[in-house]
Amino acid sequence: MPGSTDVSNTVTLPRGYQKHGGRVTSEPEPVFTAEDAAALEAEELENLPEATIDSWLMDETPVTAWVPLRTRKMKVMVRGMTEDERASIERDAPRTMNRQTRRPEPDQNWMNLEIVKRALVSPVIPDNNLLKRALAGELAYLAQEIGRVSGFELGDALG
Repeated sequence: MPGSTDVSNTVTLPRGYQKHGGRVTSEPEPVFTAEDAAALEAEELENLPEATIDSWLMDETPVTAWVPLRTRKMKVMVRGMTEDERASIERDAPRTMNRQTRRPEPDQNWMNLEIVKRALVSPVIPDNNLLKRALAGELAYLAQEIGRVSGFELGDALG
């Protein structure tokens, strides 16, 4: 028989930790994935509008998507990251020694936390300590999903 749960270390969330009561005010545009691109037939591809600098690179609204959590039946909203943001995270990451190559490499756990912290749209998490309470596998999964929304394939730099 399981024992009782110790709730003496329960963390209370700061006032106003979520904006809009946890709801997003507008629905995000659907994300066009690599699988969608591969499934396009030549005729459908012909009917797509041509990308312009303004419509592709100058649009201020980032790509967002709802992502289900793996450990709970809930969803969170994440946004895609730019190449500058990704490079900044990799550049600022503390280095750890790779046991096989004996070379310093960016700390993947730190990078996952930073990616999720910067790209999580809803809920707004104001404190790193709260985010660190998430399961490490959940953070790695969310970092991978943020990479997917950003246009990276599985196994690329973010995942």
